[in-house]
Amino acid sequence: MKQQGEKRPQLAGEYGVHSNQIGQWKKKLLEELPAIFSDKRVYRDKDREELAAELYRQTGQLKVELEWLEKKVPEITAKEKRALIDTGLIKMPIGRQCELLGLSLSGYYYEPQGETELNLATEHPDQVWCADITYIRMA
Repeated sequence: MKQQGEKRPQLAGEYGVHSNQIGQWKKKLLEELPAIFSDKRVYRDKDREELAAELYRQTGQLKVELEWLEKKVPEITAKEKRALIDTGLIKMPIGRQCELLGLSLSGYYYEPQGETELNLATEHPDQVWCADITYIRMA
C-alpha cells in the first residue's frame, strides 16, 4: 500500500502508466465510490427483503395446510393414519409424521391381536369359565 502523500508522477513511474491515467482513475473512483458501497447494501437489503417475504409466504402456506390437515385427520381411523406414514422419508422421522397425524408412536407400531379362540367360543363374552363349569361374571 502506498503512502498517502505519494505524488502521481512517482506512482506513474513505479507502475509504468501515464500520470494522466492515474488522474482519470482517481477522478472516476471519487465519483463512483459512494455508489459502490451503497449499491451493494441496497442489493443486499433488497435480497433480504425478498427472502423474508418468500419465507413469510411459505410459512403462511404451511400454516394453512397444517390447519387443513388437522381438520381432516380426526375423521380417519388409526388404521388409516398408520397407512399414511411414509417409512422411507428421511427428512421427516416417523415420530414427527405420527405427531402431525395425531397418532401416538406406540399407536403406529401397535398390531391388533384379534379375539382369542376362547373368547370366540364363549357364549357370553363378559363371562369367564372356570374348571368346574361355573362362570364368574366380570365387572
